[in-house]
Amino acid sequence: MVKVNKKLSVKIGTTAFSIEEDAYRALSDYFDDIRERLEEESAAETMNDLEMRVADLLSGWLGNPENVVDIYHVRKVQEVIGRPEEFGELRRPQSGHLGKEEAIKRL
Repeated sequence: MVKVNKKLSVKIGTTAFSIEEDAYRALSDYFDDIRERLEEESAAETMNDLEMRVADLLSGWLGNPENVVDIYHVRKVQEVIGRPEEFGELRRPQSGHLGKEEAIKRL
């Protein structure tokens, strides 16, 4: 059975893209992980710059605006931009994740 991904219309930077649902989730998680590592004072500007760079990369790879961003493109973005860890340490634990002390207290 072939799995069909829903396609979404999104704006990355100032460019509109069609993106498969699983690719959208992966890219959104990637952006969220990076955002959680940035200083609050510079996060908005840095994320804006990052989104513009991602839009440039995707536009170059896709060529035709009718082409759809898929998980392969998101993985390529991550290879070029880098892992979220390269942007610094997490400012606070991600939702749903307990820090070591919190996990011990819950036991």
